[in-house]
Amino acid sequence: MPTDREAREYIQTLLDIAEQGGEVDAVGRELEQLREAVQTSAAVYEQIELERRGAKRAVVETVVPLSAEQESRLAAALEPLAGAPVVIQQEANSEIIGGLRITIDDTIIDNTVRGRLQQMLESIHQAPVSIDSADTDQE
Repeated sequence: MPTDREAREYIQTLLDIAEQGGEVDAVGRELEQLREAVQTSAAVYEQIELERRGAKRAVVETVVPLSAEQESRLAAALEPLAGAPVVIQQEANSEIIGGLRITIDDTIIDNTVRGRLQQMLESIHQAPVSIDSADTDQE
């Protein structure tokens, strides 16, 4: 596997050659497509490997990363829900304010501050408004 320095030298040489031929933009587009293909292939490989092991991925969004102990306890707690061993994939998300959001396949467990606030707001908007006549009488 090439080092970062070797990769940088390779890409610089490639761009120098492309510049001589006036094809820098075309090479840039090709490199971007290659990057996307490698990322997709890596994701597909990871999914196949999980399936081979009989495991499921749980994407866990938090504001503050979980410790190794918290991650281990969470994986063990999620195993009965997932019906398989769980591999945690942590993702930072400051928009959730606090708590965590867990996604396993199509199941989403939203235990975030943002989610709770959204539920409260929806409840307020759906609540019927009644005006008590005693509240409107002025003495």
